[in-house]
Amino acid sequence: MAISPRLALALLAALGCGSCLTGGYYRTQMFGPVAHEQVVGLVPGKATLDDALKQLGAPLYVWEWKGEGTALAWGWRNQARWGFALSVPVGGRNSASFSYDKIALDLPGAVLFFESDGVLVESREGQLADIQAQTSVKRPAAVPENAP
Repeated sequence: MAISPRLALALLAALGCGSCLTGGYYRTQMFGPVAHEQVVGLVPGKATLDDALKQLGAPLYVWEWKGEGTALAWGWRNQARWGFALSVPVGGRNSASFSYDKIALDLPGAVLFFESDGVLVESREGQLADIQAQTSVKRPAAVPENAP
């Protein structure tokens, strides 16, 4: 992986200022992946919420879907990543810090959508954050009690 000239210059300048640069390689494994066959084995219109929980186990996320419906998400992570942190002294006993890593990347996974009666309507596979952004309800902010 090539480092840009600007980043290299910034790192060298920071090191020359008595700052502290740390970094490392991290391996992350979270949760077991859900097999595609398990997801497609749950047939919309026939499978129920109970069937999904027996087949896939407990979900990681749950959110409201289309009013009375429910979305359940299963996700996992199995990746390697590089990261670094930079701490720069600002004065006397104070310092400023910055850190960067790729831990915030979306989890891949599967999401099942159920009507209020608990019957499966649809399933999707992909990045959980993308699926949730496309399907979650955005509610307006509550009006404060003392509003005119």
